[in-house]
Amino acid sequence: MQYIIILGLVILTLQGDDCPDDCDECNESSGICLQCDKGYTLSSNKCYESSCSSSCLTCKSSDSSYCLSCSNSQLSPQNGKCSASCQTGYVSISNKCVQCTSPCFTCQSKTDYCRTCNTYMMYAKNGKCVCWSKYTSCKPNGSNPSTPSTPDEIADQNQQSTNQDEGVGTSDESQQTCTNCLSNQWCNVSECQLCPPNCLQCSNYDLCLQCQDGYFVSNGFCRQCNKGCKKCTDSTCQECQYIKINDKCTDCSSLVGQYEDNTKTKCISICGDGIKSDMEQCDDGNILSNDGCDQDCILEYGFLLINGAQIKATYPIPIIEQQDATLYNPIRYFKLYYKELLLKQTVDVNKDISFIIENQSVNSYELIVSENTIFQNQTMNFSIEIQMKLRNTMIGENFYITYNNLALFQSQDKIQQTQQTLSIQIYDFQFIDAGTIQQTQQAINMNQYFLYILLALVIVGFLCGGLDIFYNLLDLMQLISYLKYINTQFPYNLEAFINFFQFAQFNYLNSINLDQFFNNDEQYSNYPPKIAADWQTPLFIVNFQTYGSIIISTLFTYILSYTFIKICQPYSNKLIQQSYFQKIKMVSLKYLLEVSYKIYNQLFWSGLLRVYISIVNDLCFIVLLNIQNFEYNGIQFQVSLLLSGFFILIHFGIILKSISQLQFCSTQLMQKQMKYGSIYEGLKLQGYSKYYLVGQMFKKLLFMISLIIFYYQPVYQSLFIFMICNINLIFLIKFTPINEIQEYKKQLLSELCVQVTILLISLFVLDDQMTFLAYSQRSLIGWICIFNISFIIIYQMIMDIKYYINNSLIKILFRQKKYDFIIQMFIYKLIISSIYNHSVYNFLPNYAILQ
Repeated sequence: MQYIIILGLVILTLQGDDCPDDCDECNESSGICLQCDKGYTLSSNKCYESSCSSSCLTCKSSDSSYCLSCSNSQLSPQNGKCSASCQTGYVSISNKCVQCTSPCFTCQSKTDYCRTCNTYMMYAKNGKCVCWSKYTSCKPNGSNPSTPSTPDEIADQNQQSTNQDEGVGTSDESQQTCTNCLSNQWCNVSECQLCPPNCLQCSNYDLCLQCQDGYFVSNGFCRQCNKGCKKCTDSTCQECQYIKINDKCTDCSSLVGQYEDNTKTKCISICGDGIKSDMEQCDDGNILSNDGCDQDCILEYGFLLINGAQIKATYPIPIIEQQDATLYNPIRYFKLYYKELLLKQTVDVNKDISFIIENQSVNSYELIVSENTIFQNQTMNFSIEIQMKLRNTMIGENFYITYNNLALFQSQDKIQQTQQTLSIQIYDFQFIDAGTIQQTQQAINMNQYFLYILLALVIVGFLCGGLDIFYNLLDLMQLISYLKYINTQFPYNLEAFINFFQFAQFNYLNSINLDQFFNNDEQYSNYPPKIAADWQTPLFIVNFQTYGSIIISTLFTYILSYTFIKICQPYSNKLIQQSYFQKIKMVSLKYLLEVSYKIYNQLFWSGLLRVYISIVNDLCFIVLLNIQNFEYNGIQFQVSLLLSGFFILIHFGIILKSISQLQFCSTQLMQKQMKYGSIYEGLKLQGYSKYYLVGQMFKKLLFMISLIIFYYQPVYQSLFIFMICNINLIFLIKFTPINEIQEYKKQLLSELCVQVTILLISLFVLDDQMTFLAYSQRSLIGWICIFNISFIIIYQMIMDIKYYINNSLIKILFRQKKYDFIIQMFIYKLIISSIYNHSVYNFLPNYAILQ
């Protein structure tokens, strides 16, 4: 639109459509601005007040010094800079065209910095014109040389010109045409020149054929597409640079919490900036985890996003637990429950929940599912118990529980459970055929019958003397019972057989549950699983109750005997010659006094030593069990650890005291003093033989150290146990410490059988590491161990019975004929004193007191 003022009148003349304000040139048909007035810049076909540098008429919006057009109409933009548009052979210096100096045909920056040369015999190199290599001089003698035409010379010239001109092509002066122009250049007579800004291909400076992304060709020039448009034709966008909203392209700034990436090709969000974008589930202004929003701005499990903040949600979380089970027990127990209350619903466990074992048919197991739901107003405490009976061997199988209707399981906040499937690995099960079970039970029954016989003999021995012979058998059965704690999987037959000897330990007497006094809820990470199945806690103060009661009972017997002596001693020497029954009464009194004297004189040391030697296996076991779990804190652990250390000191004190007494023992001393008789009874007193029983106390401590401390290194565990028993066997063979030859043979054979059994068990340990035995082979080795153990127990029992008959019972029954009835009654009752581990013959000389 033009304004013409004539004689004070304003006459409006229209030239095509009206152009917008501040627009210098626009499209006649559409009215779209193509070029803005001075001081304005064109963006999205609109003119905005420019912040360009003074030399620029228009510039890039992102760079005010990069000129798209020049303020001086005599200048033109060259690579963003305004300079004079000079004809070929001239260069712009201070916005004036100055002719290049010879031999430059075209020059750059300075008149003598040649881009091309004015003779075909030269080429531009580092701004200087130099002769081609085929010419010795640029003015050769003879006829005029021809233009260099070999491929090497042409390639050399092009390469040199390219290096010199930083990508601008070269010309051939003889033909006055361009060679090797780049894609964004055009040939101006003999010189390659850059296309207009943002133009990828052109035929001359005023006619662009293809624009770069974000621009389109308009009247031979590249015009910028609308904001956010990557490819367009005229005003129609074909591809957005970032994102398209409501059929319009927009940039990242229009999206909440999104920014341009480094390549400016896509929108990104920045986690931790405190602004939640559509790309993020949450954004709490940090990149810390475990606060509801993790380092990737993903909402963590168990949280809800409410009003932009993470709130701890009460998701219904099902928990599945499995009760401990042994390898050979076909029954498995599971419990599914929730810690929180659920909304009251009607649940059909057979319909709404599915149960399946992976890779197993339904015939290989049987499930019994029982629901235990307690309703409380509008909530319910939901749980189910599952009993699984396995019919086939299962190793490493998984039990899956799938919810078919999650909508039935909602928290009190009406938040639905998200976990649809639970899985838990079933404890391994080895199927045992009925024949093996029956044979194992027969072997156990056979040993059980022999133990009944043994029990009867113990009762007779208690009444008639001779209990000493049964101590070795008790030690053997204790050792067998502790072999079950070797960290390996025994075959079924051997495991059931060894469990039969559990009675030889005394932990089943722990009737008082002291755990309740200590509020003991600790989880023992170092507690060996096999031991935990039999011993509920490693606390010494809890496990000691049985053995403490045995020791206290022995001391109480001593105190009772001492008290009886003090009360009855004034009457002990009075014989009342009265009726028959009064004589019996007096004889009984004298008998009790004799027993009390023996207890008082001998039990306090020798008797206590015998009791201690009998239970030292168990005491060492519970002490080391407590020490292994020393890292736990709490008063109960501190007290137990203190008592454990005190016991260790006592144990070594007893060993050292016994050794010191054995250094001075002799046959005469034994006859006069029975104070320490328990540590050398039945032994030779020469050389090292007399230390055999003391060595047994040390051996039992080392055995328990190997069993407990090396539990999680089963190879070392079995190796050390074998070595300890082997040392004991070598001592027996070398020193033959036992007096009675039959007792020695029995003890030697027992040690040999124990060694063989431990060696066979070591094969199981190695097989756990290397897997070279089939289960049938393991079962066969188990039968060999059962035969070995049964043989030595039966052999020991037969030898003990034979020894008992020959050395105790017959003598007692047939050597007392010269005594009258009353004296015989006294002698028979006197035999009871043998329970304190001394021969009845030490008491017989005292019968004269009663005559």
